[in-house]
Formats: sequence, structure tokens, C-alpha cells
Amino acid sequence: MQQCQNDDLDWRRYLEELAHRGVIGESQLGVTVSVWNQIRETIADFPSPRASTLDGVLLVFWDRGDHHFSLEFDPSGSVEWAYSNRRTGQYDGGDFNVIPQLPVAAEAYMNHLT
Repeated sequence: MQQCQNDDLDWRRYLEELAHRGVIGESQLGVTVSVWNQIRETIADFPSPRASTLDGVLLVFWDRGDHHFSLEFDPSGSVEWAYSNRRTGQYDGGDFNVIPQLPVAAEAYMNHLT
């Protein structure tokens, strides 16, 4: 697992390195960058995530206090999101198409992390 600094350029370089090493596919890289652009357009100061990979799946996640939010980028191009509140046990999640935008519910939960 690696955590990038809260710097957009470091995060993009990290993703490109994963693709260059064959850890994730070029299409995953494109989808991940597209989603990241949507996030940054919606929440300008949203921090860069921590990330891990397993069997070609890229998992990116954020933690702040009781709040956990994650995005899972599958090699097939599907993207799943999940939110949990450790204190209350609240959980929500689902999958989405990168275009046209992030789900409204996902955006609302992401605001807990800024």
C-alpha cells in the first residue's frame, strides 16, 4: 500500500507507474484518471488517496475519523464505490459508469473526507 502526498501530480505519476509496470491496464489508468478529474472538479481540495492493488484490481481509499470511502477499479472497466461510518455502522455503495458523472450519493459521502 502506498499513500501519495496530497498532490495531484504525485498521484498521477503513481498511477502511470502502475500502468508502466503492468500492475494495472492502460484502460484502468484512463478510467481512474477520468474519475479523479471528476472528483477534483467537484471537490477541489479533495486529498489524494491511499492505494493498493490485488489481482489487477486497483483499490483507492480515504479515511478521516469515523469515515471511510473507497473506489475499486476493475480491469474490466467497472467502478464500485463504498462508504462506511465506523461509529454508526452506516454503509452505502454501488457501481457506476464513469460517464457522465459520479453518483450524487457518493459525492455527498466524499464531503465527509475534506
